[in-house]
Amino acid sequence: MKDIKEVLGLPIISIQDGEEGAIIKSVIINCNNKSLEYLIVERRNDNRTVLEAIPYTAVVGVGYYAVTVDSFASVIDFSTLDLEEKQFKKYDDMLYQRIVTQIGDFVGVVLGFSFNENTGKIESILYKDDASHNKKLQRENLLTIGYRLLIVSSVDEKVETEKVSAVESVSRYVMPSNQQKAIALEEVKQPMSAVDTFLLNSLNDAMGKVLLSDIYDYEGNILLHEGTKISREPVEKVRMVDENLVYEILANI
Repeated sequence: MKDIKEVLGLPIISIQDGEEGAIIKSVIINCNNKSLEYLIVERRNDNRTVLEAIPYTAVVGVGYYAVTVDSFASVIDFSTLDLEEKQFKKYDDMLYQRIVTQIGDFVGVVLGFSFNENTGKIESILYKDDASHNKKLQRENLLTIGYRLLIVSSVDEKVETEKVSAVESVSRYVMPSNQQKAIALEEVKQPMSAVDTFLLNSLNDAMGKVLLSDIYDYEGNILLHEGTKISREPVEKVRMVDENLVYEILANI
């Protein structure tokens, strides 16, 4: 199995051409099959950078250094893809998506996933529960990958999940000090009173970091620009538009 984060940033190598021709930026997930449908790649074309897609069925191998395909003939212009939003989802849109059981209990939010590199099938979901513990949810318990929610079966937690090792759960960022957390908590406590405990804790950890990409509303208008430093004001600005968009901040830091 491969963690999706091990694949992002890898080059694409054409076996026939013997060249590196693109860099993997994200993936498209088929929600019905719970598997990878396309690799989204960035490639230089006529001295400009373009986004393109490679069907996962065209992938020959997924290694530690690169992902291989037979040739670049399988590359598709990303703008020509007809992706029905209820069936297909970008990896970026899946991050921090809420996980709920079939009887309506909150489980946690998505941090990533592992997949079978031979078939592209998602085998487990990495998530953070409401106590901020990192855990894994196995494929057999994943019922639905929806537009806003993941629905899972209600089974005993010992069967449903496994704790993630210390190595896997290390954050990409240095955690703030207790004093910094206390200050951040005081900043967001009042305006974020409607947000669950998990989201509040995650926002505390996000304070002071910067956005890696723009945040848009559902009409395509930019709410926050790339490079914005996370503080009470931008969080509240996004929350006033739609509380669900706050998860977009967490997915882009």
